[in-house]
Amino acid sequence: MQTAPLHFGSLSTDPSSYDVEIWTDGACVANGTSRAKAAWAFVSGETERADRVEGKQTNNVAEGLAIYHALSWAAEKGYKRILLHTDSQISLYSVRKPANKVRANREIFENIEKVIAENKLLVDYKKVLGHSGDPNNERADSLANGLAVKG
Repeated sequence: MQTAPLHFGSLSTDPSSYDVEIWTDGACVANGTSRAKAAWAFVSGETERADRVEGKQTNNVAEGLAIYHALSWAAEKGYKRILLHTDSQISLYSVRKPANKVRANREIFENIEKVIAENKLLVDYKKVLGHSGDPNNERADSLANGLAVKG
C-alpha cells in the first residue's frame, strides 16, 4: 500500500484554511499493570466522541485509537483538510513514519495510514502540551479520563 502524504504544519498557519480541527487524547488508569483501564476521546466543535479501549489496555494504545477514530469520523463527514491536535509525542512519532516501520501498536497506525490514503485526507498534526490550559485538549482529556476511571 502506498503511504499517504503526512503534513506537519505545512498546509497552513491559518485555521480557517482547514475543513475541521480535531483534538484527541487517550487515558489509562493503572497503566502498566494488570488492572489497567484505557479510553480514547476526540472533540471537534460541538462533537465529542469517546469509548473504552478493547484489548491491550495502555495509554499509548488509547492515544493512537483517538487519532484513528477522529480521522475516521472526519472522513465520514467528508472533511479532507484536517488539523489534528494531540498531546501524544509517541503518536506523533509513529504517524511520521510508514506504518510498517512502527514497532508498538503497529495495527493502529496501519489503520490510520489506511483511512488517510483511502479518503485522500490531508492531515496536519499539531503538538499541544497536555494540561496546559488548551480548552479543547482539556475536553478530550476529561472525556477519556472519565471513561478510563469508570473502567
